[in-house]
Amino acid sequence: MRFERAPTRLRRGAAATTYASQAANLIEALRVAASGGERELRPGAALTRELERSCAFLGGQLASAGASGFDVAAFLLSLRDAVLEFAESDEAPVVSSLFEWLSILALDSFATAGILSLQERTTEQLESGTPVVEIAPKVAAVLFVGGPTTSTVDGLLSRGSMLAIGIGSSCLVVDVSGLCEQSLKVFPKTIASFLEREHPASIEILLVGATRSVSDACVASATRLARKLSIVERLDSAVEQALDRNGYAIVRRS
Repeated sequence: MRFERAPTRLRRGAAATTYASQAANLIEALRVAASGGERELRPGAALTRELERSCAFLGGQLASAGASGFDVAAFLLSLRDAVLEFAESDEAPVVSSLFEWLSILALDSFATAGILSLQERTTEQLESGTPVVEIAPKVAAVLFVGGPTTSTVDGLLSRGSMLAIGIGSSCLVVDVSGLCEQSLKVFPKTIASFLEREHPASIEILLVGATRSVSDACVASATRLARKLSIVERLDSAVEQALDRNGYAIVRRS
């Protein structure tokens, strides 16, 4: 009932009974910690470690369930108040101090779980939303944006290579002008691994939008691996080169 009435709960979509099993687990872990006396009721103590792990797990669990940080705080503060009803007067400061630490652990875990969830959603969005398209007849292109992980970049390069093979293209346009600084910085290592592992030697990569240092590193890797890679300053120029190499004449109006 304390949790149900807690003033710090801003959204009350879940009933208190939803978290009954979590409360029971924490109470059992607290009982084990209390069996060692006041000396064990402190952060980092041997008997308190399981209680700390349970609180950290609780934070991540509540994050995945759509709860808010206010719910996490309300849960632990309500449990603290319930425990204090049965504590001796000289034990109250120790219990209160311990629950402050447990609340910090749970909220840190809650925040970490939220960040990881956001990163996972962003990765999924980049994997599904990054254009891997036939940008012109027989011109396959991968147009990178944002800050994809190295595995995402590798997967998108593989999709681009398969597209080039599927449409019978001799080129794959790879535009990295939309990558964030960190992703662009590690791009040479990622493409080197890709070229070594699976990229057909017959398909030339036309790299667009790379900085000088990134371009030089990519060219060096391609040369070492006997793969074709050319640096092109603009996307439209890369498309024109790809069309020309696939047998399409470019007609320019005067």
